[in-house]
Amino acid sequence: MASSFLYFLFLSLALHFFVSASSAEATFEPDAFTLPIKKDNATLQYTTTIKIGANASSINVAIDIGGQLLWFDCDIGYNSSAFHYIQCGTAECDVEGAAVYCKICFPLPNLPPCPLATCGIDHYNPFITGTGSITGTGSSGDLAKDTLTINSTNVRGKRKRDKVPINVPLFSFSCVPSKDIKGLASGALGIIGLGNTPTSLPMQLFSMFNISQEFSMCLPSTSQTTGNILIGSGNKTTLYRDLLITTPILINPVSEYPFPDSLPSFDYFIGVTSINVNGQNVSFNSSLLSFDNEEGVGGTKISTATPYTILHTDIYNPFLDKFVKSATTLKIERVASVSPFGACFNSKTIHRIGEELHVPTINLVLQNNTVYWRIYGHNSMVRVKKGVMCLAFMDGGSNLRTSIVIGGHQLENNFLEFNLASSELRFSSSLFTKNRSCSHMGGYYLN
Repeated sequence: MASSFLYFLFLSLALHFFVSASSAEATFEPDAFTLPIKKDNATLQYTTTIKIGANASSINVAIDIGGQLLWFDCDIGYNSSAFHYIQCGTAECDVEGAAVYCKICFPLPNLPPCPLATCGIDHYNPFITGTGSITGTGSSGDLAKDTLTINSTNVRGKRKRDKVPINVPLFSFSCVPSKDIKGLASGALGIIGLGNTPTSLPMQLFSMFNISQEFSMCLPSTSQTTGNILIGSGNKTTLYRDLLITTPILINPVSEYPFPDSLPSFDYFIGVTSINVNGQNVSFNSSLLSFDNEEGVGGTKISTATPYTILHTDIYNPFLDKFVKSATTLKIERVASVSPFGACFNSKTIHRIGEELHVPTINLVLQNNTVYWRIYGHNSMVRVKKGVMCLAFMDGGSNLRTSIVIGGHQLENNFLEFNLASSELRFSSSLFTKNRSCSHMGGYYLN
């Protein structure tokens, strides 16, 4: 009898444990979501891989931090029974803050038939005219929904888990014609947008899940390392928290082509008030640093779509002159320029201090001389050939719409955290100065 009692007791406990574990599994909720970032050496674009559809098709896409939404060529390697077009005139097509309208759709052989009129949405390919261009090309796609599968970095519940695949049903994106993916990195079939608009990846996840309205990004500097996008806060450690400096995110009230002027820009702007090189101010018309509220011209935005920071000519020329003079005082030898850069140097005359290059420090001054985004050697210089390094800033001409476009090279191995609830950017400047890099991102999300 005793043995029978013990047997049934054991069975009851085991069953209780199984049911409890199953219940805990069912109540797991994501704290945050993560995507890897790779750098493409040929185009200098940053890419990631998303999984979408009933069979979780892997699609490589370029990252546009100011992009409106996820869009890709749905006619290549994608087939899903969960896919459906969004029909014109439905509530799903009424997306506030997005450029939507009725259009005739492009039927795709591998997907369900489209209705007579679909919900069209404008999209923008800033890469289509080639590396370094910021003119881009606008086009139109068909708004659709399907299941997105994305890793969760942490999961709330009785147990903690890392990198749990989460299915996100009814995720909005756009199917585009093949011609619209020109200019993208090899293998990339579209663009994923992280912009400040309801249809972007972060904003959709914020609205579907009870997660913190922030996302962070750390771009890798080589194709051999991996960066990371984290959407939500997760269970962060303080590994980088004490390194971060805060500045407001500004909204340009006027969008860029091809979006209607009635929409604000999806890009993230910050309030640069001046520039100095090794503490010496660069003299130029400071009105270029504010955007015109009627036309949206001017200001400073962050971009992953251009590989190097681009400056309005009236800023670039005095900036270049100040940097060259400061480099001369460090006995750095100038050599013939290599296009598209205006100043190049003999790399043998550039010394190192630890991991950093000993070149003049560039400071983007924010909030009236109270906050500095410091750009050190690894982010200000680029090796163009053996023995030659150039100042990695470009002249954008006198008709540049945005006066300063902070490009990918200047963002690499800088930790950026965009808090959309408080409209604040928290940034680290170069992690190399703290003996860290984007490859340490995993430590930032420790349980």
